[in-house]
Amino acid sequence: MMSMKFASRFYTIKLHISPPRTLARIGNTFLGQQHSSFRFQLLFLAFFSLSPSGWGQSPSVSVTLTPETIAVGQNTTLTITISSYQQLEAMAPPNLGSLLPVSFQAFYLGTKNQYNNINAQSSVSKIWSYSLIPQEEGSFTISDIVLPFNGKNFQIQPITIIVKSKIQLQNQTGSQKRTWSQHVFNDPFYGGSQKIEASVDNQFPYVGEQITYTFRYLHTAIIPSVDFPKYQLPSMNQFWRYQLGQPKPKTEVINGTRFRVAEIKIALFPMVTGIITIAPSVLSLPASIERSNRSIPRQLKTEGMIEVMVRPLLETGKPTSFEGVVGRYQITSEVEKTKVKIGEAITMHIRIAGIGNIETLPELKIPEMIDLTIYDSNITDATQDTNGEIYGSRTYEYVIIPSKPGRVTIPVIEFCYFDPNEEKYEIIRTTPIPLKISPETTTKTKITQLDSSMLDTSKMRTGMGLYKIFAWSFGVLFIGVIGVIYIIKIHNHKQSQADKQKSRQLNAYANALTILNQARSFADLANAIYSYISDSFQSSSVGLNPEIVKRQLLLENVSELSADEMVRILRECDMAIFTPITSQINELKATVEQAKSVVGRIEEELSKKEETKNANKV
Repeated sequence: MMSMKFASRFYTIKLHISPPRTLARIGNTFLGQQHSSFRFQLLFLAFFSLSPSGWGQSPSVSVTLTPETIAVGQNTTLTITISSYQQLEAMAPPNLGSLLPVSFQAFYLGTKNQYNNINAQSSVSKIWSYSLIPQEEGSFTISDIVLPFNGKNFQIQPITIIVKSKIQLQNQTGSQKRTWSQHVFNDPFYGGSQKIEASVDNQFPYVGEQITYTFRYLHTAIIPSVDFPKYQLPSMNQFWRYQLGQPKPKTEVINGTRFRVAEIKIALFPMVTGIITIAPSVLSLPASIERSNRSIPRQLKTEGMIEVMVRPLLETGKPTSFEGVVGRYQITSEVEKTKVKIGEAITMHIRIAGIGNIETLPELKIPEMIDLTIYDSNITDATQDTNGEIYGSRTYEYVIIPSKPGRVTIPVIEFCYFDPNEEKYEIIRTTPIPLKISPETTTKTKITQLDSSMLDTSKMRTGMGLYKIFAWSFGVLFIGVIGVIYIIKIHNHKQSQADKQKSRQLNAYANALTILNQARSFADLANAIYSYISDSFQSSSVGLNPEIVKRQLLLENVSELSADEMVRILRECDMAIFTPITSQINELKATVEQAKSVVGRIEEELSKKEETKNANKV
C-alpha cells in the first residue's frame, strides 16, 4: 500500500516539476525511509524517468531542398519536417513569404503526417511541403526560419538555392533523359539479359503541358515461349494521357552490348499542380517451355518512383479571357458562302489546331450580332501523333441565319492560350467575314405582286382579254394550293421529327440501362453515357466530352454533385485506355454500377424539374 502511494506521488511530481528537482525530492523521501523495497523502487523509477520512453526526447526539425540547383523558372520543393516522441499539437504551416527573396514565388503544397515504430518506440512526424520558383539567377540563402512548438521556438538551419540559366543547367546535366529505375535479369541458362527502364523527358512541366513517359524493354535474348512479355503501366490518374504511336522494335548498342529494344511512349498532360508521383511499371515475363520457371522471375519492375513537379501557370500577364488552355495553337474561320438571302441558313466553321491537349478547349465566346441569329455549335475533334507531340484540332460548327438585308460583318473571335515554351500568354484571332444579305424573294412575294396587279382593273381590262384574266387567276390559285400543300408537308415533317425526338427523350433512360448492361469495355461505357446525354437533351453525341457534358447538365438544372460524378466516370473511361485488360474487368463492373446510379439520380432530377414546370403551367 505504501509503495503504491509512493509511485503515485512520484508521477505527480514528474508531470509538474522539472527532472532535477523531482529527483531531489525523491532522494529526500528515500533518505527518510529505511526499507529495502523503497530502495529498489527508487532505483527502478529513476532509471525509468531518465529513459527516452519515460521523459521523451526533444523534437528534431529538418529541412530538405530537392533539387538544390535549378534553372530560372523551374520548380524546387522545400520540405520542413518535425519529428517527436510526444504527440504533436495542431500546428499551422510555417509562413515563408517574408523570408524568401523577392524574386521567388512560393506555393504551399500541403501537409502530411507520418507515424513510425522503431525498437518499440513510437514517433510522429509532420511534414510541410512548398514549391519554390525563382525568377532570376544567383545563389540565395533562406535563413531565420523559426518553428514554434510547445511554447518553444526551434531555429531551422539555413538552406541555399543555386539558380542558373537554362543553358547553363543544360550544359551541366547534359541532354540525356533521367532514368529513375532499372531492373535487370541475367539469364544463367541462356546467357541473355532482360531489363526495363522508365523515364520522363521533363521533370518540371507547367500544368497542362505535355511531357512524354517512356517505358523501355531491353533484352539480348528471347526467352523460349509461346507467349509474349506483357506490359503493365501505372495508372497515372492525375494526367490526361495518349499513347504515341505503336511500339516499334529496334536495336541499340549499350556499353558494347547489342540490345533489342521495345519502347512505349505516352504523352502525359498533368491536370494538377504540385508533386505527382508515377508508380513503377511492370513487365511480366513469359514462362519458358524448355525448363522450370523457377529460375526466371515472373516480373521485372522498375525500382522507385518518378516524381514530376508540376508548376502553376504564371500570374503575370494573364488575360481576363484565359480559360486554362496550354499549348501552341492557330485559329481559322470560314463560311460556305458570303452572299445569302434573308432567312437562308449558312454554316460557319471555326477551327483551332495545334500542339496540346485538345480536350481542354472551352466553348468559344461568339460576339452577339443584331442582324444575325447564331445557333449552338457542333464540335468535332481529331488528334494525331506528330514527331512525339500530340497535334489536335477542334472544329466548331455554327448555323447562322440573317434577319435583315444589307451588309453585315461577322466580327473577330478571340482565343487565348499559354505557351509553355515561350512561358507567356498568347491571344489569336479570326479575321472578320463580310456578308451580303439580299431581300427575300419567295412565293409569297410573287403572290402579293400578282394580287396588286389584279386590283388595277383598268389596266387589266385594257391590256388583257378575259382569257388572260382567267389564266392569271388560275395560276394564282394553283400557286396558292401548292404553297398550302408545301406548308402542310413542312408542318408534318417537323411534327414527325418532334415525335421522334420526344420518343428518344422518353426512352433515353431505358436505352442507357440496356447499353450499360451490355458494356464490355470502358469505351462502351463512355458511349452509353454520351448517347444518354444526346437523347435526353436532343443534341448530337458527336464532339461530346466530359466538360461539355457537365455544362449541358448544369444548364438543365441538374445538381452539381451529379454533374461532377458523371464527369469523374467519363474521365475514368478516358484514363482506362492503357490499363491492361485483365485488370479492367472488376473496375469496369464497379464503374458501370456507379454510372447506373448517377444516371438514375439525374433522371429523377429531370423528372422533378418537368413536374414543377407542368405544375406552374396549371
